[in-house]
Amino acid sequence: MSRDERLSKVTELCAFPEPLAEVQMAESKFLTTEEVSERYRGQISVGTLRNWRAQPIGPPYIKIGKSVLYPVQGLDEWDNKNDRLLKIMHQSSGAASIRKKQRL
Repeated sequence: MSRDERLSKVTELCAFPEPLAEVQMAESKFLTTEEVSERYRGQISVGTLRNWRAQPIGPPYIKIGKSVLYPVQGLDEWDNKNDRLLKIMHQSSGAASIRKKQRL
């Protein structure tokens, strides 16, 4: 099923009463798994997103049949919620590499 077909299915299920132009705008508010991976510049792989869905962690998503879509608003909220955690992880990985260099 193509991206357009999946987004069309979302539109049908949501039964948007707005004119076609607004429906198309609403459709663009969802990203595929591959697009989410691209959004994070490959730092979060498609496989990681798949694992997170199985463990129910990670960003919110909806599933229509076999298709998985991520609402952009949900990704933005998830980013904000996890921003502090990501900064802490980045700082600790930097500290670990400094300690490793000091041992050498």
